[in-house]
Amino acid sequence: MRATGGSSPNAWPTPEQEMLAGETRRQVTLALERLPERQRAVITLRDVQGYTSEEVCAIFEISAANQRVLLHRARAYVRGALETYFATGEAVHQRNGEAES
Repeated sequence: MRATGGSSPNAWPTPEQEMLAGETRRQVTLALERLPERQRAVITLRDVQGYTSEEVCAIFEISAANQRVLLHRARAYVRGALETYFATGEAVHQRNGEAES
């Protein structure tokens, strides 16, 4: 059977790659759900939906500096959650900024 659309079978993801991509998406979603509402909204608009920083500032009526801080904190939390998951296999179970009890 021939591949269509110019893709070679070697370029298709392996089952392991598909599983890892799906698990990564799941962990990103879990990390996003744990963010404070404003951080979650900013990172979603910027990194998922492709809004510009100016558009996000206008939507939330915030300064460019505030938007950068919110985005930086959100990205740092998601990055840390993914690093923790892939290093230990455990998802982070607390909200950003909350101490685990």
